[in-house]
Amino acid sequence: MKTRKKVIALAISVFLLLCAFGEMFSVSAEEIALGNFHITGGQQGTDYDLEGTSLVIKTDTPLIIKNINPDAVNTTNIRIQNGITANITLAGVNIQNTTSNDSPINMMG
Repeated sequence: MKTRKKVIALAISVFLLLCAFGEMFSVSAEEIALGNFHITGGQQGTDYDLEGTSLVIKTDTPLIIKNINPDAVNTTNIRIQNGITANITLAGVNIQNTTSNDSPINMMG
């Protein structure tokens, strides 16, 4: 019985240590400010980039796109490159392009 309690105590200790180390080494996705958006996921220049007044999606890497200021109208539109199946989540995006007649989200083709 005494040995069993020690084994249980050791197992709980190991579990708690692993949880603590897991928290220390966990990686959270970095949020990048680009144009009038905050973008989480992917890499600028590889998966997305700013070209003029357009955020261009270049790969199918999952991205979360938010307005930097959720209460303001954003004039940066989103373009998805030809042949790409975009994997984007729009989280509080308000796009209104008043200087040109572009749609807020465009499929390039």
